[in-house]
Amino acid sequence: MGRGCITYSISFLAGILFAGTIPLHFTFTAILVAALFPLCIIFRKNTLKFILFSHLALFFAGIGGYSISKEKKNYPKSQLITNITSKSEAIQLHTSSLLYKLTPNPNSHAILGALTIGDKKKISPDLKEAYSSAGAIHILALSGLHVGIMYSIVQTLLYPLKLLRAMRWITDIASILLILLYAVISGCSPSVVRAGTMIMIYSIGRTTFRDVGKWDAIALSALISGAISPIQVNSLGFQLSYAAVIGIAMLYPTCRQSFCQLTNTSFRQTTLLYRLAFKIWESISISVCCQIATLPILLLHFGESAQFFLITNLVAIPLATAILYTFTAVLLLQWIPYANQLSTNLLNILIEFLNTSIIYISN
Repeated sequence: MGRGCITYSISFLAGILFAGTIPLHFTFTAILVAALFPLCIIFRKNTLKFILFSHLALFFAGIGGYSISKEKKNYPKSQLITNITSKSEAIQLHTSSLLYKLTPNPNSHAILGALTIGDKKKISPDLKEAYSSAGAIHILALSGLHVGIMYSIVQTLLYPLKLLRAMRWITDIASILLILLYAVISGCSPSVVRAGTMIMIYSIGRTTFRDVGKWDAIALSALISGAISPIQVNSLGFQLSYAAVIGIAMLYPTCRQSFCQLTNTSFRQTTLLYRLAFKIWESISISVCCQIATLPILLLHFGESAQFFLITNLVAIPLATAILYTFTAVLLLQWIPYANQLSTNLLNILIEFLNTSIIYISN
């Protein structure tokens, strides 16, 4: 893997974006791709010409893929997709009823359902408006943040198995299967599928090729998402999610390095205080990186952005992470009476504190 993977993905996605602005007929693009493909074979030993023709072929393939996707948009969905969707909705509904036993408060139940399985139907309009005004509405929509937290939880639970070299493949496969199960339970939303695809590519590539990087995973997941559903590339959710990931990948390493340079050696020796300060710095840095990367898109579509995003994310992201970890603890401690009750009470306290904080910031 390397730079070629990234440029090929950009060429294909650029074709889709171009088709969204200036649509071309599929027959015309198919002829161009059919003409460029033999040229790639003929000039495979000429590096410059091969790169040029292969990138052009992918560019026009993206245009053609968008044309087909747009035509199929009005067609009825296939039986397989319909069955998966119906099963996913049934599982989500059953899971939501089980969550109600953990959170009797309607607002707490609604937020827990949104954070865990992506069910936002029960959130009251006032509470949803508070999250929107405070710039925390992205917390309620399942995204790469939630999938990443779930993946880290799974990796933490399976860590004892990773100590055995022979079990590393099993832990990777188990992690991928659990992420796929989570995607089905959460309704297979595009953002969850994109994040799950990125994690699977990174996990498989790291085990198989060893040299897979974050940019390879981002590029390949975008290419796969665009190939499966080209029309999604022009959606706001697709653009915001990948802009946020690219912003973190590009800017966060500098923020991390600057923290190490700012802190002296004596401060690092106070381990607990150093870790607490680093977590706060990390939360602020990720929030700022996401906002910088997504700001141009938000201004383009809405002409404005949330004013208190920094304060909101500094509070909301750690609390959302704590809620998901506590929710996992509640599930694992179901058969231990006192521990189950304590973890359930802690879960409700965290959710109520999150709601109260968001309402306070929005006001």
